[in-house]
Amino acid sequence: RDVTCLAVSEGAVLAATDEGLWRVDTTGATRLGLVGVDRPKDVINLSDGYAAIATSTEVMVLDPRVGRVTQRWPVARVERLARARTGRLWAVGVDGAWSWTAADGTWTRHTDGLGDRRLTAVAGTADGGGEVHLWVVGRGGAWRRVPERVWLSRRRERMGDVAVEEGAPPVWELLAAAHAAHHVS
Repeated sequence: RDVTCLAVSEGAVLAATDEGLWRVDTTGATRLGLVGVDRPKDVINLSDGYAAIATSTEVMVLDPRVGRVTQRWPVARVERLARARTGRLWAVGVDGAWSWTAADGTWTRHTDGLGDRRLTAVAGTADGGGEVHLWVVGRGGAWRRVPERVWLSRRRERMGDVAVEEGAPPVWELLAAAHAAHHVS
């Protein structure tokens, strides 16, 4: 079987294959007969013992102990999943990035700052990840997601740099002054 992804969950391994989702433990391998789950693209662990699964048509939450889906959302064309340190669930695919939190209860699409929305991978950072909360990779490169306060502070710094550059004399005046100061011909 072609295994597309793995996730360790409470003493067992969840393996996604072209034939569906399998639970592998010390007693053997058991196929989880989940209705509508065909060719899972990604599986990740959630902090509460559950697992999130991405397919080509939806994202779902699974209780792997009993093999039951507890939540389903129609988020199409998802390739990879990640959980940020804030608890936010992220899904990326060829149409961009989506995020979900329990507080919101809905998926929000994020495309700001993406030159190319065809994303192929996502990774949440560990607690020591500093200011970066999330990394995404796509055909157009790699992007990092930072909190808005960090983005605003960086933007203010860049605006200050532009103001200094705009007040500087033209380069030919600097060269003429350097030439005169050093008496170079």
